[in-house]
Amino acid sequence: MSMPALSTLFAFVGPNRFHPRPCVAATITGETTLARVRNAVKDVAQRVGLVIGSLVVEAVPGALRVVFATPDAAIGADLMRYVVAGLAAKHLADEEWDEDGQLWDLQKQRRAAALPLAALQLLAEAEARGVPGFVHAGWLQLGEGLRGWRTALADLPGPAEAPFARAASVVPWERLGRVDLVVLVGDALARAAATALAARSGAVLLADATIETTHALLADPRLTHAVLLPEPTDLVTRGTAFRRCARSALLDLPDVQLPRADAARALGVPLLLTDPGGRAALRADIAEIAALAVYAPCPVFSAETVEQAVEILAAGAGASRM
Repeated sequence: MSMPALSTLFAFVGPNRFHPRPCVAATITGETTLARVRNAVKDVAQRVGLVIGSLVVEAVPGALRVVFATPDAAIGADLMRYVVAGLAAKHLADEEWDEDGQLWDLQKQRRAAALPLAALQLLAEAEARGVPGFVHAGWLQLGEGLRGWRTALADLPGPAEAPFARAASVVPWERLGRVDLVVLVGDALARAAATALAARSGAVLLADATIETTHALLADPRLTHAVLLPEPTDLVTRGTAFRRCARSALLDLPDVQLPRADAARALGVPLLLTDPGGRAALRADIAEIAALAVYAPCPVFSAETVEQAVEILAAGAGASRM
């Protein structure tokens, strides 16, 4: 058989089709085993000092799939490259492969990317309180928009300064929360509906949204409500920049280089993140999209026109419930 090689590799920085948290997902082809891959991932993560969880190694047609959660998805992706390079070197009996040198590089990358202890503690406290939190452009953001608060990472206290007690004491927890966020995914129909909905509601419209531009928007202290149109490839390859939205829609299946059923699941992640008390609009005439209705945590309505989608997402009527 051929030597082990990476077939696909994704570093998700937010909820995605594989996991509700940041994670790494990879497929490995070639001659190897489930146990060998599982042990290698665990061993390298421990040696690098990378926190991973929910490790799954399973057989898929013609390959092995590896998924694990980690707060440092970019480092996790490099870890997978290192693991597969090591498996390939053993397959080829390559005695010149620099195992220790590359491992040291990974350790340095992990240390350089590590957040201050106070930031990690504040993010954990925010999650326990149901408050969204993320890091953007050197800032720690807790809450969103008008209901948000931020501080520069460089201003957080160091390990010797009782970091959590000092930092948490200045956070206005009682006013932190989420803004009204409506997320529409798709192509031409979704774009037209997002534009019409933003105009009708007076919300800020962010089209072709990426992780970075969405975080920048949610960190704006003037923001009260927004309509988000994620860039499809960014959504599929990196996940979402939010953990919860008020309402959502999946109205088309743009080309994202996946089979249609897989594309629908990847593009439908915002549906899974919709508030139970909210609502979602799906294209009932597209079978792969309609099939997602059973997974929705909220009421789901059929929308095949711009007008129907806008009425549903504006909390009106406009279409039949699925």
